[in-house]
Amino acid sequence: MALFRRLSTSTPQGGGGVDPFTDETAHAGVTFILAIIAEAVILSGGVAWYIWGRQIIAVPPPPKVESVQIRKQPKKPPPPKPPPPVPPPPPQAAVTPTNVPIPPVLPPLEPMPPLPSGAEFTPAPPAGPPAPPAAPLAAMVASFSAELDQALFLCAQGHYPPQAMMAGLAGTGTVAFVYDNERATHVKLVQSTGHFSLDRALVRAVRTCSLPPAPAGYAKRNFEIPIEMRPSGG
Repeated sequence: MALFRRLSTSTPQGGGGVDPFTDETAHAGVTFILAIIAEAVILSGGVAWYIWGRQIIAVPPPPKVESVQIRKQPKKPPPPKPPPPVPPPPPQAAVTPTNVPIPPVLPPLEPMPPLPSGAEFTPAPPAGPPAPPAAPLAAMVASFSAELDQALFLCAQGHYPPQAMMAGLAGTGTVAFVYDNERATHVKLVQSTGHFSLDRALVRAVRTCSLPPAPAGYAKRNFEIPIEMRPSGG
Protein backbone atom coordinates (compact mmCIF):
# COMPACT_ATOMS: atom_id res chain seq x y z
CA MET A 1 0.00 0.00 0.00
CA ALA A 2 2.93 2.40 0.65
CA LEU A 3 4.16 1.70 -2.82
CA PHE A 4 0.85 2.75 -4.37
CA ARG A 5 0.63 5.74 -2.20
CA ARG A 6 4.13 6.75 -3.30
CA LEU A 7 3.23 6.26 -6.94
CA SER A 8 0.12 8.28 -6.66
CA THR A 9 1.72 11.24 -4.92
CA SER A 10 5.03 11.37 -6.76
CA THR A 11 5.58 14.04 -9.36
CA PRO A 12 8.10 14.16 -12.12
CA GLN A 13 11.31 15.91 -11.49
CA GLY A 14 11.78 19.37 -13.08
CA GLY A 15 8.24 20.43 -11.99
CA GLY A 16 5.64 21.97 -14.10
CA GLY A 17 4.98 18.77 -16.04
CA VAL A 18 1.69 16.98 -16.28
CA ASP A 19 1.27 13.61 -14.16
CA PRO A 20 0.88 10.81 -16.59
CA PHE A 21 -1.21 8.80 -14.09
CA THR A 22 -4.52 10.08 -13.27
CA ASP A 23 -6.35 9.22 -10.07
CA GLU A 24 -8.62 6.87 -11.87
CA THR A 25 -5.78 4.85 -13.28
CA ALA A 26 -4.07 4.58 -9.89
CA HIS A 27 -7.28 3.43 -8.25
CA ALA A 28 -7.77 0.69 -10.87
CA GLY A 29 -4.24 -0.58 -10.39
CA VAL A 30 -4.65 -0.80 -6.66
CA THR A 31 -7.91 -2.67 -7.01
CA PHE A 32 -6.37 -5.18 -9.38
CA ILE A 33 -3.46 -5.92 -7.05
CA LEU A 34 -5.81 -6.29 -4.09
CA ALA A 35 -7.90 -8.73 -6.09
CA ILE A 36 -4.83 -10.81 -6.92
CA ILE A 37 -3.76 -10.84 -3.24
CA ALA A 38 -7.27 -11.75 -2.09
CA GLU A 39 -7.49 -14.57 -4.63
CA ALA A 40 -4.11 -15.90 -3.48
CA VAL A 41 -5.25 -15.82 0.15
CA ILE A 42 -8.51 -17.58 -0.73
CA LEU A 43 -6.69 -20.26 -2.71
CA SER A 44 -4.16 -20.87 0.08
CA GLY A 45 -6.95 -21.00 2.65
CA GLY A 46 -8.92 -23.46 0.51
CA VAL A 47 -5.95 -25.72 0.07
CA ALA A 48 -5.28 -25.65 3.83
CA TRP A 49 -8.96 -26.32 4.55
CA TYR A 50 -8.97 -29.25 2.10
CA ILE A 51 -5.88 -30.82 3.65
CA TRP A 52 -7.21 -30.33 7.19
CA GLY A 53 -10.58 -31.76 6.20
CA ARG A 54 -9.04 -34.91 4.73
CA GLN A 55 -7.11 -35.48 7.93
CA ILE A 56 -10.31 -35.17 9.96
CA ILE A 57 -12.66 -37.00 7.64
CA ALA A 58 -10.24 -39.85 6.93
CA VAL A 59 -11.95 -42.95 8.26
CA PRO A 60 -9.79 -45.94 9.22
CA PRO A 61 -10.47 -49.12 7.28
CA PRO A 62 -12.92 -51.50 8.92
CA PRO A 63 -11.34 -54.33 10.97
CA LYS A 64 -10.90 -57.65 9.24
CA VAL A 65 -13.48 -60.12 10.37
CA GLU A 66 -12.36 -63.73 10.40
CA SER A 67 -14.84 -66.28 9.29
CA VAL A 68 -15.99 -68.56 12.07
CA GLN A 69 -17.42 -71.97 11.35
CA ILE A 70 -20.24 -72.93 13.65
CA ARG A 71 -20.56 -76.65 14.19
CA LYS A 72 -23.91 -77.97 14.96
CA GLN A 73 -23.91 -80.24 17.95
CA PRO A 74 -25.68 -83.55 17.36
CA LYS A 75 -28.93 -83.91 19.10
CA LYS A 76 -28.85 -86.07 22.16
CA PRO A 77 -30.98 -89.20 21.88
CA PRO A 78 -33.95 -89.22 24.17
CA PRO A 79 -33.50 -91.23 27.38
CA PRO A 80 -34.78 -94.83 27.21
CA LYS A 81 -38.18 -95.44 28.54
CA PRO A 82 -38.29 -97.21 31.88
CA PRO A 83 -39.47 -100.84 31.72
CA PRO A 84 -43.07 -101.37 32.67
CA PRO A 85 -43.57 -102.51 36.25
CA VAL A 86 -43.82 -106.24 36.77
CA PRO A 87 -47.30 -107.15 37.99
CA PRO A 88 -47.31 -109.01 41.29
CA PRO A 89 -48.00 -112.75 41.10
CA PRO A 90 -51.59 -113.71 41.68
CA PRO A 91 -52.32 -115.05 45.13
CA GLN A 92 -52.27 -118.80 45.30
CA ALA A 93 -55.18 -120.54 46.81
CA ALA A 94 -54.51 -122.74 49.78
CA VAL A 95 -54.21 -126.39 48.79
CA THR A 96 -56.08 -128.77 51.00
CA PRO A 97 -54.51 -132.23 51.01
CA THR A 98 -56.86 -134.97 50.00
CA ASN A 99 -56.67 -138.73 50.31
CA VAL A 100 -54.12 -138.57 53.15
CA PRO A 101 -53.82 -142.02 54.70
CA ILE A 102 -54.68 -142.11 58.36
CA PRO A 103 -52.31 -144.25 60.46
CA PRO A 104 -54.06 -147.22 61.97
CA VAL A 105 -54.74 -147.21 65.67
CA LEU A 106 -52.73 -149.90 67.43
CA PRO A 107 -54.54 -151.96 70.00
CA PRO A 108 -53.40 -151.51 73.59
CA LEU A 109 -50.75 -153.92 74.88
CA GLU A 110 -51.99 -156.73 77.04
CA PRO A 111 -50.55 -156.77 80.54
CA MET A 112 -48.02 -159.51 81.30
CA PRO A 113 -49.38 -162.31 83.48
CA PRO A 114 -48.17 -162.17 87.08
CA LEU A 115 -45.40 -164.52 88.17
CA PRO A 116 -46.51 -167.54 90.21
CA SER A 117 -46.02 -167.30 93.89
CA GLY A 118 -42.54 -168.34 95.06
CA ALA A 119 -41.00 -167.88 91.59
CA GLU A 120 -37.94 -165.65 91.22
CA PHE A 121 -36.95 -163.61 88.20
CA THR A 122 -33.62 -164.80 86.78
CA PRO A 123 -31.83 -162.30 84.53
CA ALA A 124 -30.12 -163.46 81.33
CA PRO A 125 -26.45 -164.36 81.68
CA PRO A 126 -24.04 -161.57 80.68
CA ALA A 127 -22.41 -161.75 77.25
CA GLY A 128 -18.89 -163.12 77.01
CA PRO A 129 -15.80 -160.96 76.37
CA PRO A 130 -15.64 -159.50 72.89
CA ALA A 131 -13.56 -161.33 70.32
CA PRO A 132 -10.12 -159.80 69.68
CA PRO A 133 -10.12 -157.58 66.58
CA ALA A 134 -8.62 -159.05 63.45
CA ALA A 135 -5.18 -157.82 62.46
CA PRO A 136 -5.35 -154.94 59.96
CA LEU A 137 -4.90 -156.00 56.36
CA ALA A 138 -2.11 -153.47 55.80
CA ALA A 139 0.00 -155.03 58.57
CA MET A 140 -0.58 -158.51 57.16
CA VAL A 141 0.43 -157.41 53.66
CA ALA A 142 3.59 -155.73 54.95
CA SER A 143 4.60 -158.88 56.82
CA PHE A 144 3.92 -161.04 53.75
CA SER A 145 6.02 -158.76 51.51
CA ALA A 146 8.98 -158.98 53.88
CA GLU A 147 8.73 -162.80 54.00
CA LEU A 148 8.46 -162.95 50.19
CA ASP A 149 11.61 -160.84 49.69
CA GLN A 150 13.56 -163.00 52.14
CA ALA A 151 12.43 -166.26 50.48
CA LEU A 152 13.40 -165.05 46.99
CA PHE A 153 16.81 -163.85 48.19
CA LEU A 154 17.59 -167.24 49.77
CA CYS A 155 16.48 -169.06 46.61
CA ALA A 156 18.71 -166.86 44.47
CA GLN A 157 21.73 -167.60 46.68
CA GLY A 158 21.04 -171.32 46.39
CA HIS A 159 21.05 -171.10 42.57
CA TYR A 160 24.19 -168.93 42.28
CA PRO A 161 26.34 -170.57 39.53
CA PRO A 162 29.80 -171.84 40.64
CA GLN A 163 31.58 -170.49 37.56
CA ALA A 164 30.28 -166.99 38.43
CA MET A 165 31.75 -167.40 41.90
CA MET A 166 35.19 -168.11 40.43
CA ALA A 167 34.90 -164.97 38.27
CA GLY A 168 33.59 -162.90 41.22
CA LEU A 169 30.38 -161.88 39.43
CA ALA A 170 27.48 -160.20 41.27
CA GLY A 171 24.49 -158.04 40.41
CA THR A 172 20.85 -157.19 41.08
CA GLY A 173 18.11 -158.12 38.61
CA THR A 174 14.36 -157.36 38.68
CA VAL A 175 11.93 -160.22 38.14
CA ALA A 176 8.16 -160.00 37.44
CA PHE A 177 5.85 -162.93 38.26
CA VAL A 178 2.33 -163.90 39.37
CA TYR A 179 1.89 -165.24 42.90
CA ASP A 180 -0.35 -168.32 42.77
CA ASN A 181 -0.78 -170.63 45.74
CA GLU A 182 2.74 -170.18 47.18
CA ARG A 183 4.35 -170.53 43.73
CA ALA A 184 5.61 -168.01 41.14
CA THR A 185 4.21 -168.35 37.61
CA HIS A 186 4.74 -166.39 34.39
CA VAL A 187 8.26 -165.45 35.52
CA LYS A 188 9.95 -162.78 33.37
CA LEU A 189 13.23 -160.90 33.73
CA VAL A 190 12.51 -157.13 33.67
CA GLN A 191 15.99 -155.77 34.40
CA SER A 192 19.24 -157.65 33.85
CA THR A 193 21.96 -158.15 36.46
CA GLY A 194 24.56 -157.30 33.83
CA HIS A 195 25.69 -160.91 33.39
CA PHE A 196 23.98 -163.56 31.28
CA SER A 197 24.82 -166.45 33.61
CA LEU A 198 23.40 -164.62 36.63
CA ASP A 199 20.20 -163.70 34.73
CA ARG A 200 19.54 -167.31 33.76
CA ALA A 201 20.20 -168.56 37.30
CA LEU A 202 17.91 -165.86 38.77
CA VAL A 203 14.93 -166.81 36.59
CA ARG A 204 15.42 -170.51 37.44
CA ALA A 205 15.60 -169.71 41.18
CA VAL A 206 12.28 -167.76 41.14
CA ARG A 207 10.46 -170.48 39.19
CA THR A 208 11.49 -173.24 41.63
CA CYS A 209 11.24 -171.24 44.87
CA SER A 210 8.66 -172.11 47.55
CA LEU A 211 6.96 -168.87 48.62
CA PRO A 212 5.28 -168.01 51.97
CA PRO A 213 1.47 -168.16 52.27
CA ALA A 214 -0.36 -164.97 51.38
CA PRO A 215 -3.14 -163.28 53.41
CA ALA A 216 -6.75 -164.23 52.67
CA GLY A 217 -7.94 -162.83 49.36
CA TYR A 218 -4.39 -162.01 48.24
CA ALA A 219 -3.94 -164.75 45.64
CA LYS A 220 -3.26 -164.20 41.94
CA ARG A 221 -1.34 -160.99 42.51
CA ASN A 222 1.33 -159.56 40.20
CA PHE A 223 4.73 -158.76 41.70
CA GLU A 224 7.87 -157.04 40.39
CA ILE A 225 10.76 -157.47 42.85
CA PRO A 226 14.51 -156.65 42.59
CA ILE A 227 16.68 -159.61 43.74
CA GLU A 228 20.41 -159.53 44.44
CA MET A 229 22.56 -162.35 43.01
CA ARG A 230 25.73 -162.98 44.98
CA PRO A 231 27.37 -165.97 46.55
CA SER A 232 26.13 -167.09 49.92
CA GLY A 233 29.39 -166.23 51.66
CA GLY A 234 29.74 -162.79 49.92
